[in-house]
Amino acid sequence: NDAVEAAAVRAGLTGATVARLAAAPVVLGMSDTTSLDYSAHPATAGLGHLEQQWRHGVLLHTVLAVTAEGLPVGVLSQQWWARDPAQAGQRATRLQRPTAAKESQKWLNAVAEATAAVPPEALLVLVGDRESDVFDLFA
Repeated sequence: NDAVEAAAVRAGLTGATVARLAAAPVVLGMSDTTSLDYSAHPATAGLGHLEQQWRHGVLLHTVLAVTAEGLPVGVLSQQWWARDPAQAGQRATRLQRPTAAKESQKWLNAVAEATAAVPPEALLVLVGDRESDVFDLFA
């Protein structure tokens, strides 16, 4: 629907999540990336390659707010993108490129968005898998 902006939908979700976190002293921000595979829909435009060049879709990086007791509360941050086919094969140069020029930037963006969303009196603990082992994120 061209009348609906993705940013407005995300803002509504985040606002509702923050409202439910009002009394939570500790918030776990569970963060990971999901591949949305649309390879079975070859007529779909705007897709990029996924883990294999022959698979096509979009990537979705989400930070899910969870209470310290393990109750899922909602989404704090969400980014999606399609890989540019012209950028394929750059893995060999990843150590020469700054984080801002790589998909790793998603982790820093997620931290910024989640931190801005959580009330300042709450302790936000961000949780990521081994893919979040990014020096700029730790720094």
